[in-house]
Amino acid sequence: MNTILGPSPCKLPKIFDLGVVVDASGSIGEENFKLIRSFLVKLIDQFDIGSSHTRIGFIEYNQSPRYSGFTPKSSVNQKASILTNYVKTLKYLQGQTRTDLAMKLGYIKFFNGFERPYPNVMIVMTDGKTNEGSEPYSAIIPSFQVSEIACFKDNYISLSMCLPIYCT
Repeated sequence: MNTILGPSPCKLPKIFDLGVVVDASGSIGEENFKLIRSFLVKLIDQFDIGSSHTRIGFIEYNQSPRYSGFTPKSSVNQKASILTNYVKTLKYLQGQTRTDLAMKLGYIKFFNGFERPYPNVMIVMTDGKTNEGSEPYSAIIPSFQVSEIACFKDNYISLSMCLPIYCT
């Protein structure tokens, strides 16, 4: 199955800060999780990564979000080869789904209190299913002060996953 990157709905300049939140819960399934890793490798290849260029961070989650240590806030480890190697080691965690907790942690680790003169973009890779007790997205997103929201579906990638993109 091929992964096709579609055009971004955000009018991004050449340099921006990207936070990727990856659902590794049981509802994703192991085969789809392999597709997510493949997609992320291709995504990294699309950008000029570096301390004075686009920077990327990752959060992986099931019922508990896991911060990878990679963040757009820091220029440390901002090389495409390092990020690609990290993505290839992402584990399918299984378990329940708490996208709300992962998005909150992502915002804090990626963008809160951090100012570079470039747009902040968050991609949430999920099947959209979340467990009981989760806060609705409508309660979380306004605190991000986003200016655009879009959702990629099957026309753009060969996964049946939704990729909300938040641009600030």
